[in-house]
Amino acid sequence: MKKVLIFLLLPLFCFDSFGQTNISGIINSYAAVTGLGCQSVSVSTTNGFASGDRVMLIQMKGAVIDSTNTPAFGTILNYNGAGTYEMATVQSISGNSIDLVDSVLRKYDLAGYVQVVKVPVYGNTVVAGALTCQAWNGSTGGVLAFEVNNTLTLNADIDASGMGFKGGTLSNGQLVSCLGDTSNYFKTANSASTAHKGEGIVNYKTSRADGKGSNANGGGAGHDCNGGGAGGGNYGLGGHGGDSKCNVSCPPYFYQNSGGHGGKSLFYSNSINKIYLGGGGGAGHQNNSGGSPGTNGGGIIFIKADSIAGNNHYIRSDGINNTLIANIDGQGGGGAGGTILFSNRAYNSLHVSVVGGYGGVDNFTGTDCHGKGGGGAGGVIWTTTPIVSGMTKYLSGGSPGIFTSSGSLCYNTGNGALAGQPGMAIIDLIVPESTAPCFATGIETFGSFQLVIYPNPASDHIEIKVPTQLIGTDFTVVDNLGRNVASGKFATELFKFNIHHLAPGAYLIKESKNNCFGKFIKN
Repeated sequence: MKKVLIFLLLPLFCFDSFGQTNISGIINSYAAVTGLGCQSVSVSTTNGFASGDRVMLIQMKGAVIDSTNTPAFGTILNYNGAGTYEMATVQSISGNSIDLVDSVLRKYDLAGYVQVVKVPVYGNTVVAGALTCQAWNGSTGGVLAFEVNNTLTLNADIDASGMGFKGGTLSNGQLVSCLGDTSNYFKTANSASTAHKGEGIVNYKTSRADGKGSNANGGGAGHDCNGGGAGGGNYGLGGHGGDSKCNVSCPPYFYQNSGGHGGKSLFYSNSINKIYLGGGGGAGHQNNSGGSPGTNGGGIIFIKADSIAGNNHYIRSDGINNTLIANIDGQGGGGAGGTILFSNRAYNSLHVSVVGGYGGVDNFTGTDCHGKGGGGAGGVIWTTTPIVSGMTKYLSGGSPGIFTSSGSLCYNTGNGALAGQPGMAIIDLIVPESTAPCFATGIETFGSFQLVIYPNPASDHIEIKVPTQLIGTDFTVVDNLGRNVASGKFATELFKFNIHHLAPGAYLIKESKNNCFGKFIKN
């Protein structure tokens, strides 16, 4: 009998005889979230999702900023749900509803562009070709996430550079006044006297799409006449856009404060635990079709693995450089570096980069000096443990644009354009994930006696019906990470306990003397 060999061609990944998975290209699926239940997610599409999948819920925007026409424009007043994320597992799919194994842990605002991302899980895995993600398109994308239940080996780079918030686009500006427009920090979209701001964590509004004020972590745009766009922000502050200097004309020797303001620095902490795309750079102002747009910020990368063998390859989420060398007009700002999360134990010969993009330059040889682009800020590298060895980190902000022609009166200067501030490496990452399903009023409890808890879920307080034998005993409240977050004593048979100070999620009430437990959900 002849032996027949059968070869299977699989898209994106394949398995060899040793159970190794080779990956490249785009491995994630994305869907916009249209509704949220206690333990379910309504989505725009379930294509690419299946029962048993790991997923990430993440809100991309929704911050509130100072919108006064002052230098404070763009200052973040409230992050709201922007940057909130968590991991979950799919129980089942019905129509356009994804049911989860456990409850949704955190609060989300659908107006802030919430998406669900499929997170593939592999065994031993090799990055065989360039691995990336779908670029942020205004509702989904910008996230590359996967888990490896053993060793991840890089034979190629992982790259989400430029997959984050968009840079400001060029507009058909004009020279409105020789004195320029230096007082307005926001203008309506397509205003002739300015250009488009870079994108950030605040929702887009046509009435403030242009102008030199920052767009939260999106860089401000250059103003009339020919101001430079600012760099996007992430952990660091984006670089200020260059101003305009008229050495001979319009009027002679007049210096205009027309550069965009740098994208704001975003707050990161282990207690708040939020993550963000890199901000886009602001565009430069043009009136002779010689300006350049802002560039995109970096995306978000999440990798969970036992160890990573880097083989001197890179995991990048950089802001994009503004490399256009124009011959006149204001130049755009660089995008900010993105955010990279590692839930791993060991690293070897790995390079990790979240640097900001360069600001735009020009080679104009005339007498007037127009604004150059500010540099994008550095992003965030966030790990579960301190990195002692095996990883080289790159966190710098992008350089500002300069005048490259020796014939320019401003040769080798930036005319006020600044570099983006550097990013930061953070430790003690704990990835949020619920470990308990939703329960109806009077949930099932465990131990020698029954604890009846209601209402459940609750937002302000719960009432606990306590067996007589437990009155006077102490209890603790434990979160889904096993941390004691509150404590008390069962004082009466019907005991009221305030939970308004607890973060949304699943909790356990533990009365250890008699080994009694009760679960509740804080919404």
